[in-house]
Amino acid sequence: MTAVVYPTVTLGVAGFGGRVVQRMQDALDRDEPMLRSVSCDAAEVGTQLHASLDTLLRAGTLGTTQLTEPRLDLMAFMLGLHGDPGDIVGVCDQAARVVGERYGALFPANRPPEQRTAVLHLVVVVPPMTASSFGDVLGRLQALERWAADSPPYPLLSRVWLLSIHSRAGVLSAEDAERSCAAFGVAMLGSGAREDDAVGHRLAPHRHGEGLFSFLSAASLTLPRERLRRYASTRAVYDGLSTLVTRVEQEADPTIALGAVNSLRHENWVEPFADGEAAQRCRQMSAGLAGATGGIPDRPKARPFDEPDNIRARYPVLFRPATQVREASQTDIGNLNSMIEGLDKAESAALAEIEGGIERVFHGKLGQATGLQELPVVYKGLSQVRDALMDSDREDTAILRGDEGPADEQDPLREELEEALEALPSRRMLFAVASTLGATLTGLCLVLGLGLAGELMNWVAETYPTSDWAHPAWRGRLAVLVWLLALAAGPLFAGVVARVLGARTRRGATWALQQRADAVTDLWRRGGGGEPGRQAESQLRQRRLRVRRGAIVALQRAREHLEATRRTLIGSRDAARQRMRDMGVTARADAALDDLSNLLGETHPLHQPLLPMAAVGRWVRSCREMADPEVWSNRLLESSWPADGLLVDVPCGDEAQLEELGREQTRPLATRNLFQEPFAADAAASTVATFATNAPLALSEPTTPQDVHGDPVRGLRPGEMIAVAPIAGRSKLEPALESCPVDLPVLWTDSRVERVIFLRTWEGFELAQLARGMGFGR
Repeated sequence: MTAVVYPTVTLGVAGFGGRVVQRMQDALDRDEPMLRSVSCDAAEVGTQLHASLDTLLRAGTLGTTQLTEPRLDLMAFMLGLHGDPGDIVGVCDQAARVVGERYGALFPANRPPEQRTAVLHLVVVVPPMTASSFGDVLGRLQALERWAADSPPYPLLSRVWLLSIHSRAGVLSAEDAERSCAAFGVAMLGSGAREDDAVGHRLAPHRHGEGLFSFLSAASLTLPRERLRRYASTRAVYDGLSTLVTRVEQEADPTIALGAVNSLRHENWVEPFADGEAAQRCRQMSAGLAGATGGIPDRPKARPFDEPDNIRARYPVLFRPATQVREASQTDIGNLNSMIEGLDKAESAALAEIEGGIERVFHGKLGQATGLQELPVVYKGLSQVRDALMDSDREDTAILRGDEGPADEQDPLREELEEALEALPSRRMLFAVASTLGATLTGLCLVLGLGLAGELMNWVAETYPTSDWAHPAWRGRLAVLVWLLALAAGPLFAGVVARVLGARTRRGATWALQQRADAVTDLWRRGGGGEPGRQAESQLRQRRLRVRRGAIVALQRAREHLEATRRTLIGSRDAARQRMRDMGVTARADAALDDLSNLLGETHPLHQPLLPMAAVGRWVRSCREMADPEVWSNRLLESSWPADGLLVDVPCGDEAQLEELGREQTRPLATRNLFQEPFAADAAASTVATFATNAPLALSEPTTPQDVHGDPVRGLRPGEMIAVAPIAGRSKLEPALESCPVDLPVLWTDSRVERVIFLRTWEGFELAQLARGMGFGR
């Protein structure tokens, strides 16, 4: 249900009036279809009013009001002493001309006052209503009274409401005056009680015989809902960002960090240029140009009786120079170009794999649903991989500059092999040594054999004297047998000795052959010696450097994206904290404990917060869509997540978007009535009860009008008091309002704004009656 019943325009004249209108807008729904608000200087009232009425009174719009005929309420707010002396009259005259000349068909001017449907109420803030202070304003008001009596362009002006900055409650500050005017405007125009007699009689057109001037006193218990909502939205954003900052600033364990980036497989990035297919092809080509012929024996061996020439003949490849550079043929050049193309493709593939690996890490560990929980470990892991690559990069760079690295070997271990062959004993020497040893052994065997044979024959003769074996003939036969065996064993032993000596003396040559074979094989595997080998290895090392440096750049760029994300979160959090400071609020660890006194405004006996500050903080903190801070921070992150991911953009960097998300998070602050919360309803009732007890004394008349005889003039509704309160809190507020010591009619409104307004009005006075009451003319 709309709170503004009739088409209504509020006019804020100059700065003061503009601030009053703004306060009314904050208290009302900005989408009120029947309300337009204008803030301008006095000279622009006519132009601005016409523009507002043009949209407000457009054909079709008034059909939604369920009125039998068009109605129009105008209420203007201004300072009595602001601007030129003629501004008060000018504001009323411009408004009357716009309504009479442009909209006279809707609001006929020739009707009697009780039937007029367009009215203007002018609310003027004046200095203390005493003879010593009111003189300058009195002249301006006299001019207005004459203008109203001299047939204006349209009889629009209904009443002039005077609000004195002095009352029994004390002196009103500028802010208090603004709040009093806004409270009056809201109660009269925006409470939904426009058709109630208590409001309707006060806003009725001016009748003949009634004085044009009235004065009012207003008090209010309210909450600056819009200010609180701006704060609550900013605080919600701050809390969500603080949770995210805590996540991204956690210390990462190095071991876990490496595990987080293991999908990079960074150890394979330079593999194609170390032992991969492209590297092997490059080395094979350079080895061919450097003299590699193949045919290296797997297990070369020097036999026991091999001479050096035999070994050279059997393994010629080991005795030729390992490096024999030849001129490149046209076929070689074609193959070289093909090989270079292969290296280029391998390099491109490696760089693509680096980018792809980083993307996999980002999508897998830092996706939209991860909440940036793993950003610290991913950042640490990327840093560790980058540092390892930089160490390897320094080593290869030093080698390319020639600062370190192995010497260029072109014919490894060939001299050592030759020396090993030169040290071999000849076969003649082997046989001579073996023959000498064989003859010596034959003699020893003969002596030992004859001695043993004689001993045997003696034993047989003594033991078996009658046996045939004891015959002397057998002694000669046994000696012959010993001689035959000794002569046969000598050559055999010489041969065995020669083979054993040959094997042992050629063991070093066998080892030298194997070492030479391994060295040549390794040299050719590494691309051979000489200039082709150096160029091949330099080419591969440069490729490894380029790939590694490309990886370092990619990793550094990824780290910078993560660092930018971290800085953006911190910056956005700090910006939210600064916005709260600009509001006068310093964020504490618990939002419910924030000091909101600057938001609630200066406390005055006439204008106070509806809730104590502690209850306000608790209520604002409870009005969030998502109570769990982790869930809310995830929602904040997901809603601001860049479409192309963290490798392209950062989340939470758009202040306007964050503000909108904060407003969505605190939407209940705009839709939920505080009387739905028992603790808030009880606190509001207690505040209202105390306030209602003191309201009659605080809401007092600033002066007593007098007739020509010096007697008080009562006027209309002299000091009649009313209260306007939301019906949503009636069960709690009605008992509290009964504590008022005077009769207090209450208008229960359907307004969603938690605001209790107390009004006292004194109406229908002539300016002369007011002047006499202030001491003029005595």
